[in-house]
Amino acid sequence: MGKSILLLSEDLDYHGIAVRWGLEQLGVSADWWVRSSFPVESAISIGVGKNGDDYEVIDGNRVAFTEDAYGAIWNRRGKTPTVSARLTRTDRVVAKAESSFLLTGMVSVLEQRNASGLIVNKAAAGERINSKVPQLVTARKVGFTVPATLISNEPGRIREFCEELQGSVVVKQHIPFVWRLKDGRLALPGTRAIRSDDLKDDEPLSAAPMIYQQYIPIEHEIRVTVFCANVFAILRTRSGVNKWGFCDIKYEDSTSRAIELPPRLRNKCLEFMRQAGLVFAAFDIAISTDGGEYFLECNEAGQFLFLEEIVPEIPLLDAFCRFLASGDSSYKYGRRKGEISLAEFDESEAGRSMQERLMASSRASKVFSPFELSE
Repeated sequence: MGKSILLLSEDLDYHGIAVRWGLEQLGVSADWWVRSSFPVESAISIGVGKNGDDYEVIDGNRVAFTEDAYGAIWNRRGKTPTVSARLTRTDRVVAKAESSFLLTGMVSVLEQRNASGLIVNKAAAGERINSKVPQLVTARKVGFTVPATLISNEPGRIREFCEELQGSVVVKQHIPFVWRLKDGRLALPGTRAIRSDDLKDDEPLSAAPMIYQQYIPIEHEIRVTVFCANVFAILRTRSGVNKWGFCDIKYEDSTSRAIELPPRLRNKCLEFMRQAGLVFAAFDIAISTDGGEYFLECNEAGQFLFLEEIVPEIPLLDAFCRFLASGDSSYKYGRRKGEISLAEFDESEAGRSMQERLMASSRASKVFSPFELSE
């Protein structure tokens, strides 16, 4: 099926390992670079020799830096390096910063040397659209309806915004994270309704900018996965009560089914991706109780295989693997005999090994979540 594929991810990334297995089933070779193991478990050397020839070595990983080595590069996970715990706190900060700069440069070189291949997604485009500000601006530009939104750490303006919306406001963080309180308990943030008590003190409001948004009573939520012209969607319908205190259908009982995305929404998603310079993205679109359609989020590296787990007739693993194997940004997926499935991966030796290693890592780790904040 052509050239090799390069997967940039983490050691225990379920999506990355499933896709690597899927590519193997299709007879496509794939190199695997676990960036997050650098520098604590791997080494990188890059430079220019005395004769002017450049060279690169990545210990423990098979990565080709020759021109046009890869038909596709999936810039999936592992962007944050892991430094030695034996270093002092300040040394860890320095080591992580220096390592991050090198990893960024290496990915830039890979993109440049494989310019004719499929890059999912280019680092610059992904970093830009991960910010909520460009997301909301782009969403409005392509015609999505966006709930009234304020991103601020100005207490007075926050109170005015909540008053304008008669207190019907939720608050969100910019990125998913959890953190430890002084007593060791975990704080699990999510989309929550603002209460009057939350607005009394200036200090917590001014400490960091948060996203304040008009509360939308959601009846349904559409999760859309797009890679180039290939669009897959499921409709989630609320069927239970939120027991966690979050204003988010993902934390509620719901039913799900595959749908054909209406052309008006499909076209907006595709135009969003064109303007953002993306070839892969996951969208969350809310349908309110009165039928309104609202853009909530676009994630350029969003999870998508869970859709196939929920609705097995959606062949996302097969479609995405064939998309990468094609190396073609205009690739259009068509169902065929010999499809690979997520269920097959879970039952495979690679899938079972992945689960065993994940459980062992979870038992051994002091970190509750990969989103737990650290230095």
